[in-house]
Amino acid sequence: MDWAVGVDIGGTKIEAALVDEGGAVQGLHREATRADLGPAAVLERLRTCIQAALDRAPGPVRAVGIGFAGQVDASTGVVYYAPNLPGWRDVPLKAELEGALGLPVFVLNDVHAAAWAERTYGAGQDWDDLVCVFVGTGVGGGVILGGRLQTGASGSLGEVGHMPIVADGRACRCGGRGCLEAYVGGWAVAEQVRQDIRDHPAAWGGVGPLETFTAETLADLCRRGHPRAREWSARLGRYLGIGMVGVVNVLNPRGLILGGGVLQGFPEWTEVVAATIRELALPSAARTVEVRRAGLGRHGGLVGAAAWARLQIRSGLSRPA
Repeated sequence: MDWAVGVDIGGTKIEAALVDEGGAVQGLHREATRADLGPAAVLERLRTCIQAALDRAPGPVRAVGIGFAGQVDASTGVVYYAPNLPGWRDVPLKAELEGALGLPVFVLNDVHAAAWAERTYGAGQDWDDLVCVFVGTGVGGGVILGGRLQTGASGSLGEVGHMPIVADGRACRCGGRGCLEAYVGGWAVAEQVRQDIRDHPAAWGGVGPLETFTAETLADLCRRGHPRAREWSARLGRYLGIGMVGVVNVLNPRGLILGGGVLQGFPEWTEVVAATIRELALPSAARTVEVRRAGLGRHGGLVGAAAWARLQIRSGLSRPA
């Protein structure tokens, strides 16, 4: 059996597991990230998490793949910037871990890793040209063209959440205005709907308390048929669809895969996006693309990271830097 360790690291938790050639996960180990302690402490927790997975391996492990929530140069394994991990600027993550583990380590953006998992094991297995968009707290994307993961000049290709969809629109956490994420990201959904509840309390019928209202709360109200909530769902799905029209027109993919925690709560958005593409995209691009929901669950990022690491080994990149 050809084993690799897959790792998913974000602002709140680190997960590492053994992943076999079929994408099956074994020996999952989880640690709190404790990003507040700084990069050196997080690196030590990351090493501990990976070692725990390695200790459970039934056979030799060929490589470690890491999906990292930040801007990463996949060719060097350097983390340029991580918005949810203070102090992470120009951190040579690959070199640090290879020195500690004695194994080849490959690092890529976490959304790119999840996209590669969908291409390898999930909803995109039958396409060579696809875009995966994941809507969670933020919005990110991964692009695969000609069967190859595209990362761009600085590793940030696929940042669809920061495409403006409304001129001079809502402020985004990135510092821009009118970004897609500022409308459909989980934090933005909660902000907008909370304000609407304040402005139109009668339409919401005493929904509250506001401080705990989240995108998940809105999704639950939609499932229960709440009229105002369903209006908001339709509006937000339309925003997502408008963003995806730009993606389809520019990249002309065969497949568009939609996933992420927020999108799971609004299954109706998939058809709204497809309908908006049919309505507004260039006819040739609209005819070509098929919209699907992601096929993998919450461990897609680490599964994709392991698959990516295995591919690099098979491509001859087998020695630690």
